[in-house]
Amino acid sequence: MYQHRIIRWALAGAAAFLVLGFRISLGAEGEEGFRPLFNGKNLDGWKADEEAKKHWVVRDGVLTYDGKDGNLWTVQSFRDVVLKVDWRLPAPGDSGIYLRGSSKAQVNIWCSELGSGEVYGYRTDKKLPEEIRKAATPLKKADKPVGQWNTFVITLKGETLTVVLNGEVVISGARLPGVPDSGPIALQHHGNPIEFRNILIRELPRTEDSSQAVLICTSCCSFAAGQGSTIELFNGKDLSGWQLKGDPQRSKWAIGKASLDPADPTKLQVSPGGSDLVNLATSLDLFTQQRFGDARVELDVMVPRGSNSGIYIMGEYEIQILDSYGRTRLGMGDMGAIYGAAPPRVNACKAPGQWQHFVIEYQAPRFDAQGKKTANARILRVTLNGQVLHENVELKGPTPGGVTGREVAAGPLMFQGNHGPVAFRNIRITPLGTGP
Repeated sequence: MYQHRIIRWALAGAAAFLVLGFRISLGAEGEEGFRPLFNGKNLDGWKADEEAKKHWVVRDGVLTYDGKDGNLWTVQSFRDVVLKVDWRLPAPGDSGIYLRGSSKAQVNIWCSELGSGEVYGYRTDKKLPEEIRKAATPLKKADKPVGQWNTFVITLKGETLTVVLNGEVVISGARLPGVPDSGPIALQHHGNPIEFRNILIRELPRTEDSSQAVLICTSCCSFAAGQGSTIELFNGKDLSGWQLKGDPQRSKWAIGKASLDPADPTKLQVSPGGSDLVNLATSLDLFTQQRFGDARVELDVMVPRGSNSGIYIMGEYEIQILDSYGRTRLGMGDMGAIYGAAPPRVNACKAPGQWQHFVIEYQAPRFDAQGKKTANARILRVTLNGQVLHENVELKGPTPGGVTGREVAAGPLMFQGNHGPVAFRNIRITPLGTGP
């Protein structure tokens, strides 16, 4: 008997991901565009004073530091990069990775309850706006127990930093005002032993306005959001490139052919032979690991009778999904509403169990170099089943229930899963390339 492919989010071994709409598989040193910074044999390509070098030793492909002297620096300087590195603390301790030669732009490795990935110099700088300091604080603690290997994937593009630790996004699009334009990478001396291995780097092209693109990489892949390229966000097979918000054991997301349950029209059912993304019952929100600024979202959605969900643009601004079929009086919680902000102009909702087509164009909020918001986000245009619901609506703040509850220059696409059954297909996004 066919079993629903319920997603439990044990996808650490997933090898296929999306890069600007193309699927690739990535290995270790053969990863697309990556090259080794550490050759596993000696310190070629690295520098330190002669005394410090005595304390950085290569054993069996592992770069081992005894904690007794100075930092180890790359000979080469770098600008925009994706850096992938495995690290292990043999005992409770503290270390970090300096970016562009800056101790302030240090991605921290430590045993704090905050978790590794913190950008210490920005989080603790009380002269910076609260938004900057908060973004430099990990969203969660994703460290493995002391003595186990961890993997960082660090993406720095212009002044925008994203850090993924063990497949979890811990720093999402943090702004680092004043970070140097280029500089070497350093493995930090902080008086504690630490080990590194599999240090890979991918240099990124520098755009004239680097804030127009935000790159995010997981432990297996890199993603890029570039101007004008339409990206298929869902591969129809698994949740590669997506993340659940909460305990994966509570997930009711499945993949197959969605339809209304003939025995109970308030439910959806899944059958073999399809590639629809279906939430079968109240469970967890689901969002992309990739972040976007200004963009156009296009997708199909299906709801059963009386069900409720939402499309969270940038993970923070909700376009409502609700069975509003046949209603004549519309409010800010009906199908296609900007939840809590603006009702739809017309009721374009189809009957329960039918596929419905959304097109949503939006503009991200704007921030100055210090991270202070200078302009609110805007919904430029929303159509449902070919009918215009909204045009040029200013959003003064995020909708409750989003990914982080804070406004940023780039954010994920999120589907609300904690309100009821819903199905999606043909999920596409086109970055507009008009970012802040």
